[in-house]
Amino acid sequence: MPGDARRVDIQVDSWSSFLKMYQKNLEKGGLGFSLPDDPPKLTDMLEVVLHLPDESRLSFWGEVKYVSEPESEDNPHKRWAIGVVFFEMDGKLMDAVHKASRE
Repeated sequence: MPGDARRVDIQVDSWSSFLKMYQKNLEKGGLGFSLPDDPPKLTDMLEVVLHLPDESRLSFWGEVKYVSEPESEDNPHKRWAIGVVFFEMDGKLMDAVHKASRE
């Protein structure tokens, strides 16, 4: 991916949180998250790194498909809402899902 692409790190505090994240977003090929400031622009390329509870990491490249300002009509929160669609997801994701379901 481009050298000027941005990286976003997301801490996943528990395996149950990871499973919810998987069921709501990851299994559909993307992820929604929020940022306090400095949002990416639509079509920007991002590397999203999930920091899992066992201190391992999952990294995905994707394109920003959704950006919503804080406290706007479709985003009542005080943080930027971001949606990313990933280009490719590898077997490490399913390995983490299996591990989470055993915890």
